[in-house]
Amino acid sequence: MNFNNILILIFVIGILERFISTFGKGEKPGLVKYKWSTDLLICTYLFCIIFVLFKFVRGGKNLNIFIIFVGIFVEIAGILLRKSSIGSLGEYWSRHIKIIPGQILVKTGPFKWVRQPYYIAVILELIGWALFLNTYLVIWFVLLLHLPILLLRIFLEERVLLTIFGAEYQRYRSEVNLFFPKLGYIFHKGTQ
Repeated sequence: MNFNNILILIFVIGILERFISTFGKGEKPGLVKYKWSTDLLICTYLFCIIFVLFKFVRGGKNLNIFIIFVGIFVEIAGILLRKSSIGSLGEYWSRHIKIIPGQILVKTGPFKWVRQPYYIAVILELIGWALFLNTYLVIWFVLLLHLPILLLRIFLEERVLLTIFGAEYQRYRSEVNLFFPKLGYIFHKGTQ
């Protein structure tokens, strides 16, 4: 088995893990809102993944080993953040925007630092795979195609969260940034 085939095998195993963790577990029943946003995100995610593989198979000859390792690091960071986000949400995790009876506002784990760690993880994973297989053009597709749809999804999700939690979510939004932790908050919390 040559080096490129080993990279493809790692890629396929990683993508299988991603889809099993996303679609392999049951979800609590609830009222699904904006289902089309889930379908659209899955389509653009799949497009980016297929494009990564296509670009690699068509041109994966002069691979930069350093970039492969950077890709591995970014991918692992994305996987760990995704798993931590899902673990923090527990039974309230859903691939849909959903109103679940008895739902609580999760502010622990990565959610104490940023409001949308799961979506950060998704972007890290896609960019990680593009770097891992040295398919740099795909990063532009992630940023110009998938990210805007992800931002629309976040807007819709936050609208639903405001409906569910009202002032509690409004307070959470004022305390915790969407994607980037507040540095003063990190240093202040770290000293307590």
